Amino acid sequence: MSRNHAIARILTLAGISWFVLWACAPMMSAPPSPPMVASPHGEAGYGGNLGLGAEVPDAAERRAGEKPYFIGMGNAQGWYRHQVGPLKQNEAGLLGQVGVPSFVSGGGYYRFAMARNEKAYVGGQFTLGFLWVSVSLPMAFKVSEKVWLTTQPSLRGSMASQLMLPIGLAWELEDGSRIDAEIGAHKAGADNYTVVGEYIGYVGVGISQPFGAPHQ
Repeated sequence: MSRNHAIARILTLAGISWFVLWACAPMMSAPPSPPMVASPHGEAGYGGNLGLGAEVPDAAERRAGEKPYFIGMGNAQGWYRHQVGPLKQNEAGLLGQVGVPSFVSGGGYYRFAMARNEKAYVGGQFTLGFLWVSVSLPMAFKVSEKVWLTTQPSLRGSMASQLMLPIGLAWELEDGSRIDAEIGAHKAGADNYTVVGEYIGYVGVGISQPFGAPHQ
């Protein structure tokens, strides 16, 4: 990307009304994929992530002298989740984030279990935020007594992400809390409306804590 091209893009984006910048879904899976610990008052969590956006020129742009364009980003995100339904196997909650590129973003979600046992969890999730929406498949597979292998591929309608492919690990702690670590990639949204480029790579970590004593 030429310098003039980059400056023109930034100036154009600066003219978009500020509320459009709310249209970024969370960078890291939210909430994390492992099934939550049953607790009377739900579970809350928070985390942070760092990412790198890259716009890669196509063959014609490279011949014209365009070069890759990179931008760093990072944000903090939080979530609240509560079990719902007659068997308490589904859940609903709220999530939000602050940082770059989202500035401020929030929404609500509903997750339902499609397959669940002591060793594996596969669910479906629908999330609706302010000017963004996503459908995802949270999955978690136990690889040891306290460790889960996780993923949550997502299709999104958002300014900064259309497709998200993550993979991570989750560690259950003795007090019922959990640490989630994740790496992943996004295919960015419409090129004319994002400063984060066509692709985003990120790393993130979060911690979740149940409210109240877990159900027996």
